[in-house]
Formats: sequence, structure tokens, C-alpha cells
Amino acid sequence: MATNAIHGRFGALLVDQSAGANGSASQLGNLSDWSIDGQRDQVEVSVLGENVKTYVAGMSDFTGTLNGVLNTSSNGIYTVADGIARTFYLYVDNTDATSKSPVPTGKGYWYGQALFNGVSTQGGVGDAVKWTINWSAATSIYRV
Repeated sequence: MATNAIHGRFGALLVDQSAGANGSASQLGNLSDWSIDGQRDQVEVSVLGENVKTYVAGMSDFTGTLNGVLNTSSNGIYTVADGIARTFYLYVDNTDATSKSPVPTGKGYWYGQALFNGVSTQGGVGDAVKWTINWSAATSIYRV
């Protein structure tokens, strides 16, 4: 049984959308879904004479994907994809200050700096114009 489960519809990404990435983070509009993937390298340190392989933890790595519907009144998605590390906050629930608080008081969020690696824009007959941005960590990424 899922406890404390939440619906994803109130999630939000706040990211520095200023030219030069020297401004404040603001909500990236028309985001429809997101993903964040955290991994940690495992480095094998097995030696002769042991019966099992052994490992040590290596470096962490975070990547993700953002998808949304094109907003023709803003270039925010194209600005963030300029190759400059940008501060971001990814909220699972952005409805109020309590929901944005760290776990266990609120629902938590991720933050750090990321490189937003270009924008793919697509559309077609019978579909809205949509965009996709892949990102990767530029600093440590924290979940609080």
C-alpha cells in the first residue's frame, strides 16, 4: 500500500533563465513532465585470493529530462539551453510554502546547478508543438 503518495501535477522547475545565468530562479513555463536519475559509480577493488568481488563507491552522477508544451510568448527554454551552468530547484509539489519545504515537514525538492543540453522541438498534425530538454549535473545535486 502506497503511503504519502502524491500526484505529479503540482511539480515545478525553477531555474535561472537570465542571459548569462546570473539572475534568480523562476518557474519554467509549460512543463508537462520531468525526470531525475541519480547514479553512483561502483569501482571494483577485488584482489587475488578473495572469494567475491568487492567494490567501493565512486562519484555520483545526476541527469534528467524535461518535457513541455511550447510557449510562444517566452524564449526561456532556449535561454536555459545555452551551455551555462544554471541554478535550479525541482519541486515535487509547488502549491505552497509548506509543500515546498524539505522532507519530512514538506514534500521535498532537488537543487543544484545543471547544464541544460539543448532543446528539441517537435510538432505534427493532430499534436501540440512540444519541447524536450536533457540536463546533467554541473555541481552536486541535493534532495532535501
